[in-house]
Parts: sequence; C-alpha cells; structure tokens
Amino acid sequence: MLKSLLRPTLPLLMLSAVATTSFAGPPPLQDTRWQLAELPGLKAEADGKPPQRPELRFGAEGRYSANGGCNRVQSSYQLKPGQGLLLASGRTTLRGCAGGMAQEQFLLQALAQVTRYEIGADGLRLLDAEGKLLARFEAAAS
Repeated sequence: MLKSLLRPTLPLLMLSAVATTSFAGPPPLQDTRWQLAELPGLKAEADGKPPQRPELRFGAEGRYSANGGCNRVQSSYQLKPGQGLLLASGRTTLRGCAGGMAQEQFLLQALAQVTRYEIGADGLRLLDAEGKLLARFEAAAS
C-alpha cells in the first residue's frame, strides 16, 4: 500500500530537487568587486605589503574604480566586441604609503595596457593585445 502511494510522487520529488539546484557560472564583469590575485612580472611585495588588497570594480554605466593598495583611481572604460576592454587613464589620489607603492605603480601600468578580458573559474584575467596576462583578479565575497 505504501509503495503504491509513493511511486507516483517520486518523479515529482526528483524534479523538484533538480529545479531548485542552482548552477552558478562565473560572476559578471560589472558590479563585482574584484580583488587582485596575481600580477605577473612583479617581484612579490618588492617594497612591503600595501595597506589594502588592491581591487577593481566596473560599473554598468561605463565607469570603473580601482584601489591600488594605497591610492584610488577612477575613470571610464569601453567594452568592445569579442571581450575587448579599454580602460581610460584617470584621476589618482596622491597618498604616500609605507609599503606597496611599487606594486601599485606596476598595477596602474598594467591597467593602461589592457585590451581584452576573460572571466573563468580562476577569476577575471586582464590581457594585452598579444593575449599576455597582465593581472588576475578574484571575485570578492559581497
């Protein structure tokens, strides 16, 4: 008796479990707080650790902001076909910090060379025209 009652509801229970499972993909470029994970070519903390972990944010209105670890920069960006990305140089605050200034300058120079981006399992990858990795960022918990 119990088997006959459960048999018709079992497929519905299985379907319900599948319908509520979410398959999260990579985060979007815009409105994600990206924290620096890798900056190829820079000797690790050449002049000490920066006061903050460098991060980058892209707004939906074509503006970006970055924190190099000490100073902030804000400007505009353009998305191009085929995951093209151009970052305009912008205004930068002029604070001096005890550590991390070499990393910050290296990051700002890398941002000026960006022409493409990729988002995958390892985060946001900023690339130059030859496809060379300039910087890699990871999505930060909100």
